[in-house]
Order: sequence, then C-alpha cells, then structure tokens
Amino acid sequence: MGGARIHKNNDKKRFLNVNIKEYPKILLLCNFNQKSANGVTIKNLFRHWPKERIAVADYASTIEEMYVDNISKYYSIGNKESEYVSPINLFFEISISKDFDLYEETMIKSNEVFDNNNSKINNLISEFRLYLLKKAGLTINNRRFWVSKEFDKWFRSFDPDIVYTTMADISIMEFNIELKNKYKKKLMIHIFDDFINSKYEETFFKSYWKQKLKEVFIRLLAYSDLNMAISDKMSHEFQNKYGYKFYTFHNPVLEEIWMNSETNSFIKHNNDTFNFVFTGSVIDHIAPALKQVIIAINNLNSEGINTKVEIYTPTPYSDVYRLLGKEAIHCYKGFVRNCDIPNVLRNASGLILTLSFESKSIRYTRLSLATKATEYMVSKTPIFLFAPKEVAVYEYLNKFEAAYCLDNPNNLKESIKEFIENKELQKKISQNAYEVATSYHLSKKVTQRMYSLIKSIT
Repeated sequence: MGGARIHKNNDKKRFLNVNIKEYPKILLLCNFNQKSANGVTIKNLFRHWPKERIAVADYASTIEEMYVDNISKYYSIGNKESEYVSPINLFFEISISKDFDLYEETMIKSNEVFDNNNSKINNLISEFRLYLLKKAGLTINNRRFWVSKEFDKWFRSFDPDIVYTTMADISIMEFNIELKNKYKKKLMIHIFDDFINSKYEETFFKSYWKQKLKEVFIRLLAYSDLNMAISDKMSHEFQNKYGYKFYTFHNPVLEEIWMNSETNSFIKHNNDTFNFVFTGSVIDHIAPALKQVIIAINNLNSEGINTKVEIYTPTPYSDVYRLLGKEAIHCYKGFVRNCDIPNVLRNASGLILTLSFESKSIRYTRLSLATKATEYMVSKTPIFLFAPKEVAVYEYLNKFEAAYCLDNPNNLKESIKEFIENKELQKKISQNAYEVATSYHLSKKVTQRMYSLIKSIT
C-alpha cells in the first residue's frame, strides 16, 4: 500500500451529482484487507462514497491492511467481540479490538509483505493442523461473535443506515443476523464465492455441514434487504435456488486510474520476448492450472520461442513455492501496489487468467468472476484464459470473445503458441475486452446503479 497520508477533506463535490447528506451512511462489515481480491472490489465499489458517510468494521485485518484514503472510520473486531471455538483457541489468538478515527492528519505505515522463513517442519505442522480443522468443519464455524460495549458505542456513534456485509462462514452470517435484530438497520449482503454449496465438501461430515450452511444462509436471506452477487451466473442461480432477487456487482474500473491518455492506447512496446503476466493471489483454486501454463510456456521457450512469465502477487513466496514448486523461482515478483497495476498490465504482452480443473475447485469457483478480470479487460493487453468452460469467468469472456479461452489441458502448449503468434487475434480480443469493460464496468455507471438500489431500500 505504501505510506499513506490522510488529509482533512473539505471538498463537497461528489462523483455523482448528489448532495452528501443524500448518501445513506454505509457500514462495511467485511474482510477489507486491501491485499485481497474481495477487499479491493469492495473499496472500488464504494470509492466515491463521501468519507463522512462510510465506515469499516473488519474481523480479519489490521488497520495497515484495511486503510484506504477515502475512508476514515474503522473498527477492528477482535478479542472483545469474538473468540475462537475449541480446539482452534489452542492454536490461534484473536487480535485486539480497536477503533480508529482518522479524520485528523495521520500517517499509516506501509504494510510490507514479509515472507517468514519458518522451518519446513513448522510449515508441515501448520498445514496438517489446518487439514484437520477443515476436515472437522471448524473452519466453517470457527469463531463466536457478540456485540461488546465498545463496539456498541462505536456503532451507535456512526449510526449507519445500512450494513453492507460479505461472509464466508457460519459465524459471520450469524453475527449479521444478531446485528440486524439488535439495531434494526437495513442489511445488504454481497456473495463473492459459492461457499454455501462447496465448503462442506472439504469436511468429514459433509451432510451435517451442508445442511447447517444452507439453514443459516436461508435465515440470513430472510433478514436481508438487498442481495448482491459477483456474477450474472451466480445471481441467476441463487435467485432460482433460494427465491430471493440478486443483483450483480463486480469490481468496477476506476476512470481516474484507467481512462486517461496513458492507458487509452493499444500501442505496445516492441520486444523480442513475449512477456506473460499473472497478477493476484496464488491459491489452491488457481495454482494447479497456473503451474500447467508456466510449464507449457517454459517448454515453448526451450523450443526457441522467447517467452517468460512474471507473477505479481501478495501471496508470500513460501506459499507460492509450495503451490507451484520450482516453477515459481524465476516467475515470482512479489507484491505490487494497486496504483502500479495499470503499468504492469499495459506493459505485458499477454495476461494469464487460470482456474483449477479439480472438481472441488470448480464447485467453489463456478459462479465467481475474478476481481482482476475487469482490470485485465480494460488494460488492452490480450488475455489467455485457461479454465473449465462451466465457470462464470469462462462463459463471460467467451461470450464477448474478450479472451483466448481454453478449457482443454491437452491442447495447452499448442494453444499458447497460437496465442503468441496470432497478432490479429490478440488485437481482436483485446479490443473486444476493452469495449466490454468500458460499456459495463466503468465506476461511474456501477456507482450510479448501486446508489439507486441502495436508496430504494432506505
């Protein structure tokens, strides 16, 4: 994130032609970590909300991780509002509860990504411990939450009109229900991944956790005033399955970053080496396919086609190496700040987007649309997508011919070679992607649509 200075803001001119007091006061109750895809999406969705009308209550991040320059009021939900269930409490500690009101000029120190060099034995112990917790289902319901007097005071002092929330487990869903009952505020939920219909698969007690997740989610929907999903595919399926209306909101393209003379050009630097770039977290649902792509590109390179891969990620090197093996050694470039992403994407020859073909990953990612998809599309750099054809991101990009879409691992090396050599195809898909991004995903359009929906429930 880099050093960030907060200044008093007396500018009352807003992105939308709306008086500040007409904006409902929004509390973002979520994991707002700005090194996570979800955190970045949420920040961008509310980028133009007035500072006085928005606050963050985060249950997983430090102030350094969640700070953004257009939000001043934060609460770190910690040991005064929650505890780990047994036996997780034997291995992990809850962070300290604290509120932050940063209206005055304050300096937030950079939150650098450090890769701790734990021994292989410690890493193996941690992985085995996490494996057992997942199998027992304790990662689905790992904490208990309540309203402390400190959080109650902070909540009432801000007095939001709406609580916007994301969740990925039972405990957070139940906490949102408790807040709804206690404060009677409007509730809007936003679903990023289909954890309801997939997370139980990693447990020994699938039937129990499947039913429990479904019961709590349906109960939460009964309390919700506005439901949002990350893709049209998810919106349609959830509406049919649960009987509630869902609206699609994905990561918007910020005009002030992307729509200027620098970014508004298709001209690429001539380079003898075709430079592939991957950005974002390297996780289980992405890594297997990404590794296959890197191996295929390396094989092409050994055959005389000059290519390379660069991975820009907040994921620590030890985790990337664990997931990608030796393929990570020459690819890993570490964390890149959000403000530097445009240059990274624009200067690449091609962008890699992958999702795993493993059945458990498909269940989890099938309805999701990668946060970086819109940034990839607006960059005017051609996208190479390697993913199962039944996932939402494949259907979306393939529908608009906005990427080279491949769902057959057997044709991987040959397809990458075609992608590299076919300049007309690169131009076509990059132009299509740019048109989709500017037609449907510009921040001003997304903000206006979301503002209208939010006003409709207040």
